[in-house]
Amino acid sequence: MKTKIFFITMLSVFFSTMLYSQINYFNFYRPYQVTLCCPINVYGLGIEANYFLINSETAKLDIPISLYWGLLDSLEFGFKVSAATLNYKTSNERGLTDILIGVKYNFLSPVKKKIYENSPNVNPDSLPNISSEFCLSLPIGDYKKGFGTGAVSFVFNWLLEKDIVLRSESVFNAFFNLGYRINTENGDNYLFGNELFFNLGSYFDLQEKMILSFGIKSINHSANKLSGQKILGSEYTESYLFTGLSYDLGIYQQFFTSISFGIDERANNLIFNIGMNY
Repeated sequence: MKTKIFFITMLSVFFSTMLYSQINYFNFYRPYQVTLCCPINVYGLGIEANYFLINSETAKLDIPISLYWGLLDSLEFGFKVSAATLNYKTSNERGLTDILIGVKYNFLSPVKKKIYENSPNVNPDSLPNISSEFCLSLPIGDYKKGFGTGAVSFVFNWLLEKDIVLRSESVFNAFFNLGYRINTENGDNYLFGNELFFNLGSYFDLQEKMILSFGIKSINHSANKLSGQKILGSEYTESYLFTGLSYDLGIYQQFFTSISFGIDERANNLIFNIGMNY
């Protein structure tokens, strides 16, 4: 009952607050990357749904709700909590997943690149936007049901983004992020393997407010351990080809959707993502 009241409250906030969702690790399956931080004192909330078709007999629905706030000119704070359902052939599990708290810092942005305007050796327009994210995962989900790790985790994520102008004067955007998640051992002496992940993609304008994106995502999971001993066969890689659309509804307001196709044996068959920043 408390869980239902919590999400009803969050949804009521969602429909009455200006939104501007930014921290990329909060949802790995969005069709785009946002490298720059929120403007100062811009805050918001985003709501999404991720449907994972794991195999022919198992599916998962994940509904994350995220809060964001631009603290400083180049620093952003975020918070995320998710409700999830795992559906098996003869049963299902429901619960909350682990909480994520994150910050993002811009090392190189359009404003910071102005220092190179008078440099004879550096063209500011040739420089990419560069940022870094740090996230902390706090255990509230039941890891035995598949809703977390049961322990604290740390995430480091580097982001790079660059507009590329072709000779035909067509413009498209290329983006890349590379990150690493460090998991710690939980109270049952079970340790989920660390994760190395990346996202490489591009997008371009289909219309004035509509953007098409595509690319590849991958997560490499190292071996899980129980009481310090590796669990055979628990290490694996999951990779996806993805494509998606986003549509600007107004300032800081956006609808987006994507579909990811698993290309590894251990990857989910399909992942469908849909959400709004309102």
